[in-house]
Amino acid sequence: NGYYALMKEVQKLAPELRPLIFYNGGKQGGASFARGALESDLFRRDRNGFELCVEAYSLCGFGDFDLRDIDYQAGKATITCPDAFEAWALLQHDETSPEPVCHYTRGVLCSFMSVLKRKAFECEETHCRAKGDKECEFIIHPVGQRLGHDL
Repeated sequence: NGYYALMKEVQKLAPELRPLIFYNGGKQGGASFARGALESDLFRRDRNGFELCVEAYSLCGFGDFDLRDIDYQAGKATITCPDAFEAWALLQHDETSPEPVCHYTRGVLCSFMSVLKRKAFECEETHCRAKGDKECEFIIHPVGQRLGHDL
């Protein structure tokens, strides 16, 4: 209920800013984790390091994330999740959304790639359980590059 209540409060106060607030919050949280893990030598700036970041996010209870496809060299990845916590929270309250809702997770996943590659990336949610999709799907790509499913 904590996240759900926070999301509802932000929705009341600044509905047009809600996606950006949670996306930026996720980017900051994910970057902090990735930088700390690098400094502690838990992983390196490589494909395996990215995989370990995604695995850690899953193990922390944010959802069962699956790295479906990755071109680490190009900074592109497709990640799916049947139970991302933001969509799950809405569904637990019998709510749905016409738009994807997993903005915090988008930010976290984006920051993992950005920190590891020392370059700016974006993450878009192309499918979302809160919309009625089978699973949430996240596509990471370099900033300014058009979204494509050509991984």
